[in-house]
Amino acid sequence: MKKHSYMVRPGYRSKEFLIEFGPYSFEEPFASDLRAVFAENDLVPSSKRDLIFSFDVTFDSPSGPFELVNDEWSFVFIFATESQDAIHYVDRILEQSGRFQKQDVNYEDYA
Repeated sequence: MKKHSYMVRPGYRSKEFLIEFGPYSFEEPFASDLRAVFAENDLVPSSKRDLIFSFDVTFDSPSGPFELVNDEWSFVFIFATESQDAIHYVDRILEQSGRFQKQDVNYEDYA
C-alpha cells in the first residue's frame, strides 16, 4: 500500500504547529484514506464551510477541535487554534494507521 506523506511543522513565523499534506487536492485515494482514519477514530465533522476554490471542515477530537483545510492551491492542512494537543493527536492516529508517513522537517525553514 502506498503511503501518503505529511509534515508536522510550525506555521511560518509562528510557534503553533500544523499538519501539511500534499499537494494532493482532496481526491482519491488520499481523501478516502484520510476519511477512513478519521472514521476509525470516531472523528466526525462538527461544521463545514465551502468556499469557491477551497473548503474547511471542523472536527472535534478527544484533544480538542481542529480544522481540515483544502486550499485553492490543492494543499491540505490541519490547524488547531484552541489546543496544540489536537495536532499531536492527529499526528499519532495518522502514523498508527499505516496509510500515512511523516516526513522529517527542518523547523528553521519556517522561522
